[in-house]
Amino acid sequence: EQLSDHDDDHQDDQDDDDENASSAKKDSNKALLLAKQQKPIAGSLSCVFDPFMQPYVALEKKNLEEMTQKVAAEEDVDRDGALPVFASSVQVFAYIKTSVRRCTALSTGQTFFKLYNAFCDCLRGYAHRLKLVIDPSLGAAAGKKGKRAQQQQQQARGDGGGGDIF
Repeated sequence: EQLSDHDDDHQDDQDDDDENASSAKKDSNKALLLAKQQKPIAGSLSCVFDPFMQPYVALEKKNLEEMTQKVAAEEDVDRDGALPVFASSVQVFAYIKTSVRRCTALSTGQTFFKLYNAFCDCLRGYAHRLKLVIDPSLGAAAGKKGKRAQQQQQQARGDGGGGDIF
């Protein structure tokens, strides 16, 4: 009879453990559901500052433009690898990587998108400078095309290029 009492106690303990495990699992599921329904606080706080981050984006753009102008003038080509690489491009992309890290520490929202647009503008200018380094005749050809278009516009207006006389 003592064995059956012990078996009953053991069964009661087992039932209690099962109930506790089931209850804990339900509580865990409720907590996960609640967490999914709430917005993360970090993203909510950083987006509040997005409207005020334009000076930061402008500063990053200015720094990148100054750097691309300086390094593109160096015209140093690294020929150690399989393909020749402008040494300036390594510096430009390292700066962009650092800038992205700085920005994403502050915001991954609208500010990061504005920084992306600033990078696009700077990289277009950098690509144009590199084209001129590779083929200087492109710059001269662009200058001739610009003068020719200006002369055509003046002729179309009928002023013959003499300018305005008051």
